[in-house]
Amino acid sequence: MSGMLIAQIVGMVVTTILMVRSHPTLLKRLTAEPTQGRIVTSKSEWYLLQSLAGYGGMLILQTLSAALAPAALSILGLIGRLVSGLNTVVTNAIVPKLIHSGSDSDRSVARFVNIVVAISLSVASLGIVIAAGGQLPLAAQFAVVLAWFAAAVLNAAFKRVAVRFAEPRIAWISALLNALTAVSVLGAWAFGYQTLFVILLGYVLLDLLPGLALAILQRHTVAALLTAAGVIAIAALASPYLI
Repeated sequence: MSGMLIAQIVGMVVTTILMVRSHPTLLKRLTAEPTQGRIVTSKSEWYLLQSLAGYGGMLILQTLSAALAPAALSILGLIGRLVSGLNTVVTNAIVPKLIHSGSDSDRSVARFVNIVVAISLSVASLGIVIAAGGQLPLAAQFAVVLAWFAAAVLNAAFKRVAVRFAEPRIAWISALLNALTAVSVLGAWAFGYQTLFVILLGYVLLDLLPGLALAILQRHTVAALLTAAGVIAIAALASPYLI
């Protein structure tokens, strides 16, 4: 994990240097005084609520996971880091090129999500087969990474679609679903279900449920439901082999 963290820091520094060298006026534009008064007022509050619920839910799950066995905590940290790195590339490098202020349709981003999800879940299914056949925990961990990644891509992509085409108040859906997920995990924990699978499923649902809801609202119901079913099935099948 330390190695991956160092690699992320180095990557961010190198990327920033390349961006500044490629666009010499970038720093000047970022630090320039705005030429117009602020236009956004209460609309940003919806996105603040969405962020608070998302990070708050993650904080609750991180706090609960501290009670897990060291081996389970290590596995959870490794899986989370890998998914976070993969999703960062999609969120910051690919999705913005597919859906932006000049976009008039979400067809390109929906097609991209379908391709990524299909490949991820297909390879994840192969990982489950390998884990079941040879009792290989690493293959199961790899399958969970891909399943969670599929959920994260669904969420990241359709959140951006919602920002482009929907009213800001639609962010309350993500906030509510994240809050319900955190409360559900707390409830399961209180009733004695203090396992790696419960925490891992909670993390996956923080991405899956908002992405599912937003995709359905954007009329991609079938693809979204198939994604949700595949992600949950793989997470459930992989759980016996994680430790």
